[in-house]
Amino acid sequence: FDTIHKKLYIWKGIQNDYFVIMQDSNIMNTKPISADLYILCFWCRRACVDDDTKKLFNDLQGTHFLAVGTCGHYPDSEYGQKIKRQVADYINQSNHCIDVFFSQGAVLSYSTEYRRKLPSDHPHYLDDNGYARHLESQNHPNEIDIQNAISFVSKYLSMTEH
Repeated sequence: FDTIHKKLYIWKGIQNDYFVIMQDSNIMNTKPISADLYILCFWCRRACVDDDTKKLFNDLQGTHFLAVGTCGHYPDSEYGQKIKRQVADYINQSNHCIDVFFSQGAVLSYSTEYRRKLPSDHPHYLDDNGYARHLESQNHPNEIDIQNAISFVSKYLSMTEH
């Protein structure tokens, strides 16, 4: 995932008989190519999609998306589910979000250390549990996360016709 965050995939599948086009959201100079389904790969920023990905939605109206992202939180936690809803809501403002998949992703170490040094009453202070989560995030995404993402996308692609 770390090599594909901030990427927009216009992807009609994973298998060899599908046509795949990759566009990088932070260097796009032209409007994205029209497709029936977009698979959006992104990283979470402030409990939503990253800023480059947000810019893409200005050019894409009424488009169907599967969203695949990484976030520094445990994806199945209450907060992880909140982020998932917020991403879907953001996409649904002008497009159609089919579903959202998250795996845990690495948090930058300087962010971890900065937040750990904040006063304990600061809303972004990392307590011991948050610090442990940030340290664990350095091991993600891993092979299991990648396989889960592939299964997520494959499930939806198998529902579509070629």
